[in-house]
Amino acid sequence: MFEKFVLLLVKLRQNVFLRVTQRTLAVLFPLILIGNLAQVLASFLSVNGFIGSIFYVDDWLPHYAGVRLVFENISKMTLGLVAVLATYQVARYTAKFYQRDGQMAGLGGLVSFLLLIYAADKNMVLTINWRLLGFASLFLGLLIGFFSGYLFKILTKEVADVSSMHSADILARAFMALKPLSVSLLSCALINHFLSTFIYRYLNQNNDFFQALSLLSHGLGLTLLVGILTNLCAFIGISGPYTPNLYYDSRLVAANLNATFAKHSLPYQYNGNTLYQAYGVLGGAGCSLALVIALLLFTQNKNEHNIAKATLFPVFFNSNAALLVGLPVLFNPLYLLGFVMIPVLNMLVAALFLKWGWLSYSVYPVPTGTPGPLIAFIGSGADWQNLVFSLLLLVLDIWCYKPFVLLAQKVSHRLKQSERRE
Repeated sequence: MFEKFVLLLVKLRQNVFLRVTQRTLAVLFPLILIGNLAQVLASFLSVNGFIGSIFYVDDWLPHYAGVRLVFENISKMTLGLVAVLATYQVARYTAKFYQRDGQMAGLGGLVSFLLLIYAADKNMVLTINWRLLGFASLFLGLLIGFFSGYLFKILTKEVADVSSMHSADILARAFMALKPLSVSLLSCALINHFLSTFIYRYLNQNNDFFQALSLLSHGLGLTLLVGILTNLCAFIGISGPYTPNLYYDSRLVAANLNATFAKHSLPYQYNGNTLYQAYGVLGGAGCSLALVIALLLFTQNKNEHNIAKATLFPVFFNSNAALLVGLPVLFNPLYLLGFVMIPVLNMLVAALFLKWGWLSYSVYPVPTGTPGPLIAFIGSGADWQNLVFSLLLLVLDIWCYKPFVLLAQKVSHRLKQSERRE
């Protein structure tokens, strides 16, 4: 039975979309790692951040704001452009997989993606939502890139190696690419028109579906379901309902804070702040810190071990994009169950302990860049029981990830054997 399951996973990993996606993520990994590191260092230099507020960086570091701006710019130009870069790369890899023109496909995919996310105001001035260029729209970029690359398989013929072509040969390739490029651009333009006319307007009028959902989820059952949805969104590279800004700006948090100051019972005992933020994101979505430590302890795969070492620092401060891309976790069926359900297990155990009065509720705002295991401790007003509980949860999560790490190692070995036979 186990062997059949391994073979099924190997077959899934050999799916064309997953193969080109994982190659794309591997190419993007160094840029995203640099962006993650810059993101963490920028939080260190923020007077409202965890490290900055402890060491008072504004008192002793000259030009700290300018240095922070440098790191923020690096982060924005790496993490902030992930989706558009992925679109180009996956379109290129898809076309090359089918022996088609990868360069033309990549350019077509990139422009098609921009066509999909642009908007024109009432004066017809072109604007682009810059958030849609980043990590939160990675899934959309991969889909558009694969679509554009696949069109070249359907609508063009095989091409020879293009590395040493003359200008006349390149022009011939350009004429051959007209048909798939036209279909891709027109399709994305029409989709953009439909979304702008019907979907985006509806979401703006209703304060965004995900945001409304996260703010309403104050019961245990709904909080767990929204937590699952948030992890599923993270698994495919889009932004989910629970985000830090929503926790701190919501009326639920304000009501809980007021009740705490008045020494009353909390009106919203189970929500994104008290459960998901406090115990479901130890190192980022999917409790990524536990996965990194599990890789360091249990994997014998050199590449995976190096990725774990390289990403440990940013993941400790809840910046896990490089891990999700480098391992990869994104779109990897090996890690789906653990990535989605281990945080839910944490939330369930925490809910029981909170109900029995063994933990304090996390109701206070937590500084940016606070390490995952310290969030519940600081959010509860420095209750040491919350700290001990978070550390025990981390140990539990590491052992929960162990079978997934070992399974991934076995599947990786089978994939290498399969590639040698090919």
